[in-house]
Amino acid sequence: ANVDALFAEWEENLNSNGYPVTQGSDDLLDQWIEFSGPGIANAKIIVAPSTEDGRSVIEFDATLD
Repeated sequence: ANVDALFAEWEENLNSNGYPVTQGSDDLLDQWIEFSGPGIANAKIIVAPSTEDGRSVIEFDATLD
């Protein structure tokens, strides 16, 4: 999947479902989305640097209420 398109979709879906995004993929050179909402104190989705074969690793980290 195209990481930029995937992150744009996730950011839109989070915002429209009660999980306001405080830092989005458009704001920085690095790709990450920071958000909170019902049941989640804070969370971050990041793209780790690409590997030599061009693959990206997406990491999720969340602190639940």
